[in-house]
Amino acid sequence: MAGGGKHTLTPKAIIHQKFGANAIYTVEEVHDSSHSACPGLAIPQKGPSLFRCHLQLPEFSVVSNVCKKKKDSEQSAAELALDKLGIRPQNDDLTVDEAWDDLVGRIKYIFSDEFLSAEHPLGAHLRAALRRKGDCSGSVPVSVIATFDAKINSRCKIINPSVESDPLLVISSVMEAAAKLPDFIVASPNEASLRRKNPYPPAVVEALATQVSVSVDSRKVNAAYIPCKGEEIVELDSVDVSSGRYYLDSIAERLCLKNGNQVMISRTLGKASCGSECRLYSPIPKCKSSEVTGSSSEESSRRNARASYICGQDVHGDAVLASVGYRWKSEDLDYDDVTVKSFYRICCGMSPNGIYKISRQAVLAAQLPASFTTKSNWRGPFPREILSMFCHQHRLADPVFAISTAPVKSLADVYRSHKKLKVSGGSDDADDENLSKEKEDAPGLGNGFRCEVKVLTKSQDLVLECSPRKFYEKENDAVQNASLKALLWFSKFFDDMDVGSDTDDEEDIKSPSTNVFTIPPNLGRDCSGTTNVPSVEEKRVPSITNGSVVSICYSLSLEVDPEFSTDGEVSEGNEEDMESEEEDEYYEPSIDLIESHEEIEFEIGTKAMNPLIETAVTQMTVGEFASFNTTLFAAAEALILAVASDTTRIRDLLSKRPQLVYSIILLGVKGPSEERMEAAFFKPPLSKQRVEYAVKHIKDSSASTLADFGCGSGSLLDSLLDYPTTLQTIIGVDISPKGLARAAKKVQAETVDYWGFLVTSVISRLFDSRGIPRAVEKITLRENNFKDTAPEFEETVLQVARASLSTSMDKRPSPGVTSERLPASLRLGVGDPHKSGREGKEMGEGSNVPKERIPISQRLGETSHSPRNNTRIPAVLRLGNDTTGSTPSLHEDKVPAKRKPGRPPGRRIPASPGTGKGTPVKKRRVQSSKPLGCRRKLNTEDSRSGITDKKGRGKGVPSRPMLHVKLNKEACNVNTATLYDGSILEFDSRLYDIDIGTCLEVIEHMEEDQACEFGEKVLSLFRPKLLIVSTPNFEYNTILQRTTTPETQEENKSESQLPKFRNHDHKFEWTREQFNHWATKLAERHNYSLEFSGVGGSGEVEPGFASQIAVFKREALVVEKVAEGSMQPYKVIWEWKKGNEEKKE
Repeated sequence: MAGGGKHTLTPKAIIHQKFGANAIYTVEEVHDSSHSACPGLAIPQKGPSLFRCHLQLPEFSVVSNVCKKKKDSEQSAAELALDKLGIRPQNDDLTVDEAWDDLVGRIKYIFSDEFLSAEHPLGAHLRAALRRKGDCSGSVPVSVIATFDAKINSRCKIINPSVESDPLLVISSVMEAAAKLPDFIVASPNEASLRRKNPYPPAVVEALATQVSVSVDSRKVNAAYIPCKGEEIVELDSVDVSSGRYYLDSIAERLCLKNGNQVMISRTLGKASCGSECRLYSPIPKCKSSEVTGSSSEESSRRNARASYICGQDVHGDAVLASVGYRWKSEDLDYDDVTVKSFYRICCGMSPNGIYKISRQAVLAAQLPASFTTKSNWRGPFPREILSMFCHQHRLADPVFAISTAPVKSLADVYRSHKKLKVSGGSDDADDENLSKEKEDAPGLGNGFRCEVKVLTKSQDLVLECSPRKFYEKENDAVQNASLKALLWFSKFFDDMDVGSDTDDEEDIKSPSTNVFTIPPNLGRDCSGTTNVPSVEEKRVPSITNGSVVSICYSLSLEVDPEFSTDGEVSEGNEEDMESEEEDEYYEPSIDLIESHEEIEFEIGTKAMNPLIETAVTQMTVGEFASFNTTLFAAAEALILAVASDTTRIRDLLSKRPQLVYSIILLGVKGPSEERMEAAFFKPPLSKQRVEYAVKHIKDSSASTLADFGCGSGSLLDSLLDYPTTLQTIIGVDISPKGLARAAKKVQAETVDYWGFLVTSVISRLFDSRGIPRAVEKITLRENNFKDTAPEFEETVLQVARASLSTSMDKRPSPGVTSERLPASLRLGVGDPHKSGREGKEMGEGSNVPKERIPISQRLGETSHSPRNNTRIPAVLRLGNDTTGSTPSLHEDKVPAKRKPGRPPGRRIPASPGTGKGTPVKKRRVQSSKPLGCRRKLNTEDSRSGITDKKGRGKGVPSRPMLHVKLNKEACNVNTATLYDGSILEFDSRLYDIDIGTCLEVIEHMEEDQACEFGEKVLSLFRPKLLIVSTPNFEYNTILQRTTTPETQEENKSESQLPKFRNHDHKFEWTREQFNHWATKLAERHNYSLEFSGVGGSGEVEPGFASQIAVFKREALVVEKVAEGSMQPYKVIWEWKKGNEEKKE
């Protein structure tokens, strides 16, 4: 909390801080029998409600006292758990003298008869100490008491706060407190151990001896041995954990110590493969007093840099990393294997970059992103979570965030300050930086959020203060970006020790001191060498833009040249040897898989992946395979050992100067959303600007009726009601079964939201208990709460339920086959077990066609008959003479199609509007599909227009009839609102001769011939007095996507260099010349005047408006009347009239 006084945490809050979601509270109601009856009456009476809480923690559970309130019972259980843990919430109220008294009393209690049988881990150590032989019998190492008793630690922190960074002070404090109990405790300062002066009663010892089963079998557990000398490697070792021997004595023997009393135990550092906690064991240096904390020069010379790094405190001498110890409620010793790989993973997890790598399970491939764009595009734990993990890892206080608000300025305003927009061919970092600074510092149009974050030590000393100047529209974005900036600075500190501690004005970061961190050691030899750029036959231009989320399958392997010699050179011999070698068989290089991932997603442009992988992926297409070799980068050895299963073999390979082999398959791509690209440049958003543009024309024309063609989610109609206009009738038209279903749902939203229950209940009737579909033709819902449901609504619910059932069945794998178990060849669509028919025969397992020779389109599940094939035809070529009905041809002339060099000439095709210099020949659609059999995670958005095929049917975002909330307001002038289910390519007489029609950002979701057909029918049949049509300006994509402008494009540039469409669902996007040609021809044929305009940007400078608009105005004041009810194919799905309830049909 920034500012304000410090408040005392409740016991439940402290438990939450320590255990989080692992603390489970279960409250039960308790009936008090003493109040359950009244004297003289046989009828039982219910007494007051009482509650008892069961608190389950990972190591133990407690039961609270009976309380009158549920909250009180939870706090009672938490208080009991804290008492059992030795944590006192009111520690701040204790004085130093009281803390000493508590410490002395706690040590006396630990050596009491009662505590010997406790389920506390320290009790298990006491019982194990009684089984020690010789002089050590009954002696408990002081390090055990200091490590495993939380109450002793909390008292020592009050006595000396420095114990937080120097645990050795806890040992000296315990020895000093034990010296105050000379009649009860025998303290051995030279041995660093405590034991009870008088032996335990024989009956207690014998009772405990019967509970322990002594086995003669020898058991050993793997551990990692960390030598003190940096030139010696970390190697695999073992620890004797036989039941007849104290495990600390076994570790002491490996460290060449006299016994386990001289072993120092660290805090938990991580987890082994089975989830057990790892600790570092090392020799105890010369015990420090609470006043003197210096180390001798001899101890300093034996400092173990690698062990000190992962432990966070100075470690002297050799060390052992092991997972062995006692747990709560367990008499048996808990242990697990720790490998060399475990050590290197712990080292990797010390930095923010390493935390992110491990969380993504891609240690070599992933890296902490350099920027946080949107919550939906981020993969892995969020920056704020990583920062909290990092602080806990280094025993720092939780980060403190302070949020402030201030006005911000949009990038559009920055661009407007220039006389002419000039866009470079690539991403100019200097320009981006200048624009970013202008955006941060300039006054703006709206409010934004800025976040400051502070990282403090437990003693409230400042470690880092990050105060970014940049403002964000969302509070969460500000917090995440501030956290990420702090993480990047910490990562730079761990990866580059040249980072200074002075104020960094450029990054707005202050760090008075970084002494709280241990300097990272050199964990491996320098493997930097020279990083090779992936070799390609010809230079390829990136085809995937920044902001796209891609999904890849990759593997990283080490490849060693078989002719490599021990001195690092390729072996050379005499001519006879060379001749004999020619006769020998060819030996392939040794390749060992290091890391692989079946499917991982990341955002392009944020540096969330290895730069070589990202560079290669941006030049690939979906389904393409790429492979290249590089030399190892700096510190690669430590990362490779952190993922290697056989560290001995990998070390041998690393000594032979191997190459790292990257193998990548691009599974899918989801381009940046249209809204996101536009929101980065325009405020208010283009959608709102389009609404304001329409409102202006409504007011100027005094229109009373409006129809929105392709209303989609009804956003335009909904937004129009926020403005005072002359409209009295509003109409929305769209087509989509999904839209119809949502409309039916939304109508009922104010009374009761039971749509989800309806669909769920219907699906339950369509399935039997084994999940097999039933043969159900009709389901009647008109019963109980559904008695007023219309038959059409029943059919809609049934249709949606069947669609949901079909979708769920399609996503189900075959019995016994999971996506993880499918071979790579099947996941790529080759021999897919789900295929059937001719395609399955051509590509099934029995096919003799080699996988590498199968066309990529077929491996992606596409054939020449696929409807997607049509969308691959260049947009400029698909808009030609293929018109339907009475739609005349836009061009009778025919021009040769532009082809790649070397391609033979073919037939001449119809030209499209505006064909000429600067017109893009072909666009590369961002493909969101994945190979068959792969898990699909990249969901795509639905079409707004609701038209995808030539019959005017397809998918679309449904209408949103929540309009009645605004329509019912008294200030609203609208008398009638209607939503129709129908195709805008069909004429309906009820929409004839309306005052104004709108079709905003719809036609690009159709095929181009359908857009032409719509233009013809809306002007020739619907005959609105005014028609507003908007569509994206393709030329402006160069700015939104930060690519080259059409003016700088050469005629023979490859398609991958052209800008992409703004939305994956767009079938085409027109340049200004194409749009003007289309609109001008329509206006001339149907006697309409025409005005061109737009929103976003400026029409006076290149490349024009971001969204281009054509306004058609009918010249004829009077038109012929049509027979009422003659053509009414549209179906009313929702109707509202002022003063009446909604009408549902």
